Amino acid sequence: MAEKSFPLENTAYTAEDAQLWFATRTSGVYTNGHLAVTAGGTMNVTLGAGVAWLHYNDYAGCVYANTAGKALTVTLADAQYKRIDRVCIRLEVLNNKCYAYIKKGTAAASPSAPALQRDSVAYEISLAQIAVAAGASAINAGNITDERLNESVCGLMRDGVTGIDTSVMQNQFSSALNSALGDIDSALNNAQTQVSATLTSAQTQTAALIEELEANIQTVYDTVEKVNLLEFTGTLSASGWSSSSPYTQDVTATGLLGSDTPFVDINMAAVTDLADMQALSDAWVSLFKATAGANKVTVVFGSKPEIDIPIKIKVVR
Repeated sequence: MAEKSFPLENTAYTAEDAQLWFATRTSGVYTNGHLAVTAGGTMNVTLGAGVAWLHYNDYAGCVYANTAGKALTVTLADAQYKRIDRVCIRLEVLNNKCYAYIKKGTAAASPSAPALQRDSVAYEISLAQIAVAAGASAINAGNITDERLNESVCGLMRDGVTGIDTSVMQNQFSSALNSALGDIDSALNNAQTQVSATLTSAQTQTAALIEELEANIQTVYDTVEKVNLLEFTGTLSASGWSSSSPYTQDVTATGLLGSDTPFVDINMAAVTDLADMQALSDAWVSLFKATAGANKVTVVFGSKPEIDIPIKIKVVR
């Protein structure tokens, strides 16, 4: 083959001639939405619809098209080691075939993806890597690594003169993503440190409050143990008052000391009639004071009550 032009009217062309038309376009998928590889259930993956170019020498290119989802089956996993396969578009120059297939990797403790063939016999691009775990029975989305934007194995098809290297875009995106992830990780670490410090401070303060509360409770218990509550009952007789104002009357309270401070009140425990309650309350308003003496309490009234008044006496020591 020497001089060639394409297309010219009334000129017969071979496939080899037509391949010249695609020689100015780089290898890769038409857009990022073309030929996506997704999990297809069990050990299958699905190759989405799309178009790809394979630029296998300076004077020839081949177009591959898949117009509907295509199922590809992953070879059974190794029982002991993991491996990495690749979903490839393969052009077999000598055999005149172009097709999608899964290129099986080698199972190993630290496997690597199989190398692509790019020579005079065959030319391959990789759409995705598939991580096949040891003993795996299914492929999921997490096992699939998209390689369509990786310029070294695929990339986006472009005009060989004016196109933009997609590896530059991918590197910039990866750098921005890693930077954002780093910022997020740093923010999370700072937040975790602050939360830990706050929790530690709260725990310390809570422990101190509990210790203080326990001490206060113990103080109350100690105080209660030292308290001696004495109670007496008696009656202020209507006929037992002194003859002149202020009117006084002694009520026996055996065990009462002159140093005690008595609390004296009406004893309503046995009073059930409302009129009697009212009469007792009316009489009680004339109470001046009550003072303790040896085995007695002296009650002082401003006006002499005309009724008997039951009383209760309490002393706290």
